[in-house]
Amino acid sequence: MRRALGVLVCVLLLGACSSKKEEAPAAAQAPAQTPAERSAAAAAERRRVNTAVAKSGIPMTGAIGKAMNSADAASAQAAAHDSVLQEMK
Repeated sequence: MRRALGVLVCVLLLGACSSKKEEAPAAAQAPAQTPAERSAAAAAERRRVNTAVAKSGIPMTGAIGKAMNSADAASAQAAAHDSVLQEMK
């Protein structure tokens, strides 16, 4: 029951953090982004929200921070492996 309540709170917080943005006139819009730029921007926003939730002190949200740390460690290890492979070529 506590786990379900924790998940519900997380979902509600994430929903509250998102906002609907009004579209600016066509002349004021930023230049078109490439899919890679949009993906990077979305990942940065997702990370910002996840960090805020992880640090919020809400019960059971510490796992979000631990998961982010694990993902960072895996990315660092993959980058190290890639650099070793590049040096071998």
